[in-house]
Amino acid sequence: MKTEIRDKCIAALPYLASLYYLEIIYLLVILTMVLGKSVALALAFSLAILLSIHLVGLSERNELNRKIQLFLMDIHIAYTLALFGGTLWNHVPLNTVDAIISVIRLVMAAFEIPCVIILTGKSARSMFGKRKLPSRGKSC
Repeated sequence: MKTEIRDKCIAALPYLASLYYLEIIYLLVILTMVLGKSVALALAFSLAILLSIHLVGLSERNELNRKIQLFLMDIHIAYTLALFGGTLWNHVPLNTVDAIISVIRLVMAAFEIPCVIILTGKSARSMFGKRKLPSRGKSC
């Protein structure tokens, strides 16, 4: 039973991490107001490329990408819960888009919490390997 849950969590992780594109889009809107269109677009584009590279590495089960994903989930859980708690505590009115984003963030955080626990276990760590560089043979 535990191995099935661990395997399903690890298999679903790249799909969950792809929802971070929504966070990048949301960040793009905020950065456009603060920094301007061109800077915001350049930052969002750079973040999207980095996330794409990370998703490929996560799908290949690279150890570095497991650690990066743990870091991202840790930050995302804390950010989501703090933002949601502050919104409830201060009775901040939300428009439809903000409410939808908040629900998506809460669902992601609900899935991320057990994934953090699973990914820090020894059995999950053994499923991720270090990236092996291609060996260079002797040239004649």
